[in-house]
Amino acid sequence: GCRTDEILRQSIEFDVMLQKRMGITSFLQGESAMMQSDDRPAKVRWNLSVPPDLDEAARLYLASQGGKKGSLSALVRKAVSCYILSSLTSEAKEKVRSSGLSQEELDNLIADAIVWAKAQPR
Repeated sequence: GCRTDEILRQSIEFDVMLQKRMGITSFLQGESAMMQSDDRPAKVRWNLSVPPDLDEAARLYLASQGGKKGSLSALVRKAVSCYILSSLTSEAKEKVRSSGLSQEELDNLIADAIVWAKAQPR
């Protein structure tokens, strides 16, 4: 299965590491520290408003997938995580494009990132 919460946490940590290497500061440093807090509640309740057609489409989709109690929450969690991950990826690509890094510097950065990613606990 997709471990979006773990992927998102690692993405934010990688983004912070990348920005430190590139000499960029970001609000994500605070986000990374916030995600590592041990005194967070296990779950937080959200109240969402969506158009009726989106509600119907989501519920029909979940029913077709054998949805059970909690399926809608899981779908929202995955969607939000994927959206944030996609946004972070786009932001990182733009920062690399505008950074002025040479190909050699970029290759070294990628090599360091691979070493970092392999060292992360699974």
